[in-house]
Amino acid sequence: MNAKDFALAEGLYNVLCLPSDCYTQSGDLKKCDYVVAIDDDVTSAIHAVKAARQIKETYGFFPTILCVGGQGILSRHLYGRTEAEVLADVCRRLGYPKDLIWHQGLNSGRNTGENIKNIAKVTHAHFRHQPTVLFCVTKRQSLRYILTQQKQEPYLKACWYVIEEPFQKACKLMNAKSLCGGEMMVHEIAAILPRCQQYAGTYQEYPPFEITAIDFLSHAAYLAQKYCLKLGGKPRYNAPIECIGIDKFSLIDYLRYARLWLALVFSRRKILSAIDDEIWGENFNHAISKAEKML
Repeated sequence: MNAKDFALAEGLYNVLCLPSDCYTQSGDLKKCDYVVAIDDDVTSAIHAVKAARQIKETYGFFPTILCVGGQGILSRHLYGRTEAEVLADVCRRLGYPKDLIWHQGLNSGRNTGENIKNIAKVTHAHFRHQPTVLFCVTKRQSLRYILTQQKQEPYLKACWYVIEEPFQKACKLMNAKSLCGGEMMVHEIAAILPRCQQYAGTYQEYPPFEITAIDFLSHAAYLAQKYCLKLGGKPRYNAPIECIGIDKFSLIDYLRYARLWLALVFSRRKILSAIDDEIWGENFNHAISKAEKML
């Protein structure tokens, strides 16, 4: 992992995202029936619990937290269970009411679209009115999830809590994205634009902005060719550098996958320990905050 590639990934991370739209004019979170924790990063669950508690303080009720996600190509080796089950466990350990944490019917998604459809199915089944759903997503996932929801479930009343983390902070041991000098994260970032280009108009809406800078497009294409783990192969492009398909992995790509897999396996205990430490810290801070409010 070299400094040039890491810097290019940071630039893409800060552009290929959308801002939060979940706040009222007074600065409070909007009133929502559901809060969604989604992704292979437990940061989403931590912020989902924070958001749900804010809704309780503002509106007087605890929303249901939906924990969403199947088994990723690397997360299955880290957790040995679905991402939805991991996120639900984090919410429980943070002290959120157990009967308001759901993952049933939400742990079979194999991709972004299936996750969105599972959410729509569960939320529509339990409310007579159209419920409002607050998605807590990491910054790197925000653009693709929003565009997918707008295309595949446009009638879902969704608002978005985009977790704002600087790129360096987002690459951490707790989510395994700091492994191999941050290469795990770079694979994630390199996949954003090719996926948006390839699926625009079919599985996703078109991005709400035009990327016209050729340098930006060439940088994105360069990273995607080199870091294609999340794409399942090297992207094929036509002018002006627009992804039109995905080819198979090369031998070098398989070797890179094996290197990351080994790093994940050997770091597994440290990663799980980092998650434990983060949960302990969140519980401690919440206890202090409650004590201060009682004084």
